[in-house]
This record gives sequence, structure tokens and C-alpha cells, in this order.
Amino acid sequence: MYYVYEARYSSGIPFYIGKGSGNRIEVTSLKSHSPEVANKIDDIKARGQSPKLEIVFQTENEIEAFKKEAELISLYGRLDLGTGPLLNKNAGSVTKAKAQKAFNLLIDADDHHKIKTFCAKHKISHKDLVLTCVFKHIAEIESGA
Repeated sequence: MYYVYEARYSSGIPFYIGKGSGNRIEVTSLKSHSPEVANKIDDIKARGQSPKLEIVFQTENEIEAFKKEAELISLYGRLDLGTGPLLNKNAGSVTKAKAQKAFNLLIDADDHHKIKTFCAKHKISHKDLVLTCVFKHIAEIESGA
């Protein structure tokens, strides 16, 4: 069983979205993700509170869990990009799914320059840009838009 979880402040605002299985949702496991997440959990505990951890999606399919994780990160937005409150540092772990194969994309120099310039201007990684576009297009196709 795979799941996607939200770590939230006591106010209900999420600060981290993750995908897991087993006991990954436990606070001790969550603190190992990054120094920022560990510091945030320590800050919350120092105020006499606990982060709220909730499984928001469950599936037997790991790829579906990765897709839901990326969808929620996109929905809430990332603090490092100035788009939302999440401490996540990427668009999700989609590329780490066991079923994922290498993805090579050949683009010409002009397109590469446009993408590189866009990513620098909007403070987004190439990977995040590609994944965002791919998942948006998939959603459009599946919805019949």
C-alpha cells in the first residue's frame, strides 16, 4: 500500500507533502527529509504543538501515488518558488518510481535557450517545468479538453 500525506501546522495549512509506505508518515521519519522540514517540526514542537500528519490518498499503485504527490505540491505551491507554503524542494518524486524509465529529450539550441531563460526567470528547475507541463497535458487529455 502506498499513500500520500500532508504535514500541516495546527492551523491546517500544509507545510510538506510526501509519498510513503509503511511508517514513513511518522514524525521521526518526516524529520529526515530535509533540514528545513526538521527545523519546522522542531519550531512547531517548541510552541507546545504537534504537526498534523494525515494520509490524504491511498493506492496499491506506486505511480498513482507519485502522481497525486506531484498534483498536491502543484496545487499548494512551494515556498522556495514563492508559489505557496510547502517546504518541498521539487515537484514530487515522480521520477523515482520503480516503473520509471530514463527520459531523454533532444531539443534544438534555440528551444534550450528559451527553456533555460524561462526557468531562470521563474525560479523553476527544468525537471519541474517538464513535469508540470506533462501532467497538465495528461489531465487535459483525460478530461477531454
